[in-house]
Amino acid sequence: GCVAYGYAKDDNGELVIKDDEAKIVCRIYDEYLCGMGSYTIAKGLNNDNIPTIRTAEKWSDGVVKEILQNPIYEGELLLQKTYTTEGLPFTKKKNKGEVPMYSIKDNHQAIITKQQADRVREIYEYRRIQMGIDDSGKNLNRYEFSSKIICKECGGTFHRQKVYIGKPYEKVQWSCITH
Repeated sequence: GCVAYGYAKDDNGELVIKDDEAKIVCRIYDEYLCGMGSYTIAKGLNNDNIPTIRTAEKWSDGVVKEILQNPIYEGELLLQKTYTTEGLPFTKKKNKGEVPMYSIKDNHQAIITKQQADRVREIYEYRRIQMGIDDSGKNLNRYEFSSKIICKECGGTFHRQKVYIGKPYEKVQWSCITH
């Protein structure tokens, strides 16, 4: 199988950190934790001509998200991420809870800390709720500017907020989600 970006297999088939790629993994996590969105991070990597992961022709927000959501970087191996359907036609499907997943903690050297990974998940979840993005990644925003206005301080996206100052007064403001 294809080894996750950031790792290589040694002669014994063990996962070992691939330094140049691991640096990029760290960069992606750091930038995300500083409030950058996956799209902005991808753009930066492409601008710096960083070679992309083996399965993609260029960095995209999808590729960045995949790296941000892969437990492998915290030293955990998740098995059975895909499963083969029973019965014809046999197809490989992404495991969304149909079959148990096994995780082997501390299977190999971690590239990022558990804290970083947890924080990324929190931000990701927070943004998902704030932005009203459903699981398929489609934006349910009714406002044209949602997630299109970018904060010049941190690269985070703006969203629309209603501020209540007691009924019937309310004002609408746009603010950066990381501030």
